[in-house]
Amino acid sequence: MPMHAPASLRRNTVLTMTGAGVPILVSLFTIPPYLHLIGDARYGVLIMVWSIFGLFGLLDLGLGQATANQVAKIGPDAPEHRASVFWTACVISLGIGLLGGALLWIAGTQVVGALFSVPPELRVELMAALPWLAAAVPMVTMASVLQGFLEGLERFDSIIILDILGGVSTQLSPLVAAYVLGANLTWVLAAFVLTRLLTGILLAAIACAKAAPSVIHPRVRLADSSGLLSYGGWISVNRWMGPLQFFIDRAIINAIGGIQAVSHYNIPYNLVGRLSILPVSFSRVLFPRFSALDSHAAHGMQGEVLAVLAAIMTPVTVIGLVLLGPFLNVWLGPDMATIVTPIGQILLIGSWTSSFIHIPAALIAGQGRPDRMAKLNLILLGPYLLALWLATSAAGLLGAASVWVLRGLLGAAVSYAMAGYLREAAKLLLAPACLVFATLGTTMLLFQQASWRLGLGGPLILASLLWAWLALPTHLRKQAQRLLVTPVPSR
Repeated sequence: MPMHAPASLRRNTVLTMTGAGVPILVSLFTIPPYLHLIGDARYGVLIMVWSIFGLFGLLDLGLGQATANQVAKIGPDAPEHRASVFWTACVISLGIGLLGGALLWIAGTQVVGALFSVPPELRVELMAALPWLAAAVPMVTMASVLQGFLEGLERFDSIIILDILGGVSTQLSPLVAAYVLGANLTWVLAAFVLTRLLTGILLAAIACAKAAPSVIHPRVRLADSSGLLSYGGWISVNRWMGPLQFFIDRAIINAIGGIQAVSHYNIPYNLVGRLSILPVSFSRVLFPRFSALDSHAAHGMQGEVLAVLAAIMTPVTVIGLVLLGPFLNVWLGPDMATIVTPIGQILLIGSWTSSFIHIPAALIAGQGRPDRMAKLNLILLGPYLLALWLATSAAGLLGAASVWVLRGLLGAAVSYAMAGYLREAAKLLLAPACLVFATLGTTMLLFQQASWRLGLGGPLILASLLWAWLALPTHLRKQAQRLLVTPVPSR
């Protein structure tokens, strides 16, 4: 595949961040109305249901990312082969999705009551929504392949339409259903599923047709299926770890602290998790490029990307630590802010550490070894859940958040070791790590008084911005300097 100009990476990253960022901004305004319209308990149940739905949505067996990898390797000069890979992946994912939908319907009616401490009236609403969720599973698996095909072509301009319209509408439609039809999980989840079907599948199909008209003529080859399933199987294992971990740790929090504790943990977790938009966008854009490049070129690219990522994430994290308390006080009110602010401050550190896993993970998978990250996540899952249970039992939600930080630190270290970049990454990240952990300690111990926040918050933010400027690669600093000193043309 011919190399694109570096500007295309920046452009695609900005597009991807926009597609993920707009729904995130919308979600900031929807959480308080959700809590007002359906209450803490229903919102906690809704979180758990969405986590289960996410697990079944990953039943595509990694075919979306496998399709992106194969399409990127094929390049633009073999449209027939590219089309056969696409249609083979679609046929397999449709069959898996139909099976997954049936399993969700059957298993959901049997295990929901045993898994969750849910009041009887909410359990009735949840059972009534199961057919909607089951019907959406094959559509979700198909959407994964459609998006993977576009990512392999690096057509992120088309993907952004799906991300923005689908993300915003799936945030708003359940809220509208709750407002119009009442606080009933059946209607809330039905609205979510219908919107996802209409926006996700139709827009993805239209985008793929525009990106590569050759896919209109089906070409299915059994020879392509083995490569897709072998690669996608490990991708699927790796992708299942995130939702599975999310579901189990919420179940542990529910078992120890109750369903309201799930809401108290998940509100700051969701807010802080929005910071992953940048590393996820980087990895999403870099994955097809890593797939197309040889090993030497791919490894050379990750150093510069890490420097840029650290230069952005470090000041963002420090600013978040300083301003999180006042923001939550305005956003959620003083009572809720008092509960969730210290949890959110620790989770901010976890978000910072976890952000650096995405780059080596994309490189390792792009170079044809998705099994390595999958095996790492499998090895870490058991110790993480044991530590989570012990820490949550001993220290409540603060303990749960602290274990997530340690999981991110260990995962990042091992990931860079596998990518052959551990020493360089450690040298680059040592100074910002000291800065963000010092900021965490300062905010949790001293910022209860406004004078301390004003006196120390500003210098900490300035220090993070100065480090970020010095950490940027030289050519990027020069570009930024030219932008800053270039005079604005007069009219």
